[in-house]
Amino acid sequence: MSSPPPGSRGVRGWLASAREEFQQRDFFKTIVAYCGTGMGLLTGTTTLFEQFGLPEGLRKAVLGVEVFVVAALLLHRWAEGKPRRRSRMALWLGVVAGVAACGFLAYRVFIYVPPPPSLVVLPLGTAGGSAQAQQFADGIADGVTYRLGKVHGLAVVGSLSADAYRGVRTLPEKVAAELGVRFVLGVGAESVEGMAVVNVDLFDSRTRRSTWSDRYTKPFTSRMDLEREVAEEVAEALDARLLKGDRTRLRASPTRSDSAYRLYTRGRDLLYSQRDTRRRNEEAISLFQQALRLDPRFGLAYAGLARGYQVRSHDPGAGAWSDSALAAARRAVALPPREERAYASLGVVLRERGWLHEALGVLRRAADLSPSGGDGSGRSNVGQVYLELGYPDSAVVWGKRSSAVEPRSSTARLRVGVAYQALGDYGGAQWWYRHALAADSTALDARYRLAVLAWMRGDPAAGEPLMGEVRRLEPGSCLLFQWQVLNGRAAAPPSAAPGGAPACDGVLTALALRPRGDEGGARAVLAAVENAQRDSIVQGHEGARPRLVLAQVYALRGDLPSATLWFAEAVEHGYRDALEASRLPGLAPLRGTAAFERHLAEMRSTVSALRTGLARTDRPAG
Repeated sequence: MSSPPPGSRGVRGWLASAREEFQQRDFFKTIVAYCGTGMGLLTGTTTLFEQFGLPEGLRKAVLGVEVFVVAALLLHRWAEGKPRRRSRMALWLGVVAGVAACGFLAYRVFIYVPPPPSLVVLPLGTAGGSAQAQQFADGIADGVTYRLGKVHGLAVVGSLSADAYRGVRTLPEKVAAELGVRFVLGVGAESVEGMAVVNVDLFDSRTRRSTWSDRYTKPFTSRMDLEREVAEEVAEALDARLLKGDRTRLRASPTRSDSAYRLYTRGRDLLYSQRDTRRRNEEAISLFQQALRLDPRFGLAYAGLARGYQVRSHDPGAGAWSDSALAAARRAVALPPREERAYASLGVVLRERGWLHEALGVLRRAADLSPSGGDGSGRSNVGQVYLELGYPDSAVVWGKRSSAVEPRSSTARLRVGVAYQALGDYGGAQWWYRHALAADSTALDARYRLAVLAWMRGDPAAGEPLMGEVRRLEPGSCLLFQWQVLNGRAAAPPSAAPGGAPACDGVLTALALRPRGDEGGARAVLAAVENAQRDSIVQGHEGARPRLVLAQVYALRGDLPSATLWFAEAVEHGYRDALEASRLPGLAPLRGTAAFERHLAEMRSTVSALRTGLARTDRPAG
């Protein structure tokens, strides 16, 4: 009897035929040979594309073609294979192996993204080393950190976090675990016959051994050359993906004068000091000015000068310093090579003046210039700008990026907490405030934020131990005065600054003066605060804060219509912290009015939508 035509056998017959074909083909060698060849092609292609910095989209297109060609050749080889009997088990093992191999290839090409090598550069002391040698090693560590931050495909912890381990004998595996990195690069130096002998060692926390080390003997005047050399060799040791232009950025020097560079780094260390800020800030400004006398085109020295001037502008009645800071920062970004720290400096000045949209563009440019690290300030201030513009969800994302660059920075963690508080996620805010305190036990702002959050949630007793520690660390702190006023206690305001500006929060100062019978003093303080905030708005401040302060000023004067209008302006300009608004003493006269409650409901609705969107992608760790 003749067999039925192929089309009449149906699916079951086709499967039986396919099974027979599989059993008769020598498919195992084909899978091993072609899939091995395919992996070799994919690896080689990826290496070439990374070496020449070609676009990612083109790389994936080429890899996709390679996967398709390998699959086609695999099928062709199966079709032409030599007949050979195989068992049913061998048949299914071959099918599973083929599907798994092709699936793995597709995953590696289109889905898998390997984590970048993570690194911290530690300045280490050397037994018998001079103070000059130690400063040299500290400078090398900071410079290498900054240069490696410009390389794509790395994750570099910032210098401020690395400095927490300076002078402390700590096992490298412990440092790696605390900072969440894989590699620790130790940099030590000693002085030998007037020369700097620098030892560098790259430790891998996974294998618990050194993967690369070297020893350099250089004059103390060759620090920038040594920074470049070490950074390049570390990048090569880590197999970092150097895109087009990365090597040029690695080698770029901010100044031709090593003496000017040393003055700059000394000034920068003073600028970020946590104690005796005023005296150290003045000394830092002087060092930056000396550096500029040696090299008038030293952009980073202008950036440091801008930061120093901006710190001075925070003093009551010293707003003119802000104009000097802006001029110095604009000069910094105009000079080559354009550096992340220069753009971050300009962005901070713009943000504090309230020019938020311009600040956002400048700060994002700063983050782009150091995609793998930098000092974290660019990312942190991007988050601050987003928060002030009314996008606390974006502030959380950028704040966490900053915290990843500077994991030991209490400021970065504190700002994430402020963003979570604005989102109404008080558990997340508390978590970040506590971790800011864990990063720096003397961080007064973190203690105050934790205490005030407890006060806002109706539990002021929980804040008392925190503020007791503030009282011990800094008895005359404005934070301590503000805490007393919030809790309705008699408190003598600190002396007013020159020009009549209050030394601490102006609204709370006025509230403290009224119970003491000084109504005239309270009116004078409110007038000074009003003038300052109106000047800020006239000068272009785009944020909510000056408008919120004016709402409190008018509310305390009893002018509720004006207070309501200013509060509406604050909400329109990005104010989102409904809990704070419902508890601020300066807004107490507005509570219960229909317009105020309507604005609070609008704020809660907005942050609820933002919080829902953030919850899909990002939550606080722990």
